[in-house]
Amino acid sequence: MELEVIAMEAKKVSVSVLLPEAMNQRIEEQAKKAHRTKSGYIRLILWRYMEYLDAKQDPRAKPVDWNI
Repeated sequence: MELEVIAMEAKKVSVSVLLPEAMNQRIEEQAKKAHRTKSGYIRLILWRYMEYLDAKQDPRAKPVDWNI
């Protein structure tokens, strides 16, 4: 099952993350460049990483596009 389909069907849960200030600032800057909220940008990074892990296990999978 594709990750996007799982996301649409799954119950949502809240997650807290403690970040070093420097990383928080970098994420905020990148989120602004991508016209996203910080939380939306973090979700996108996590989705891309999950896609990467799936593709790593399946040699037929298309490469993950890390351009956000």
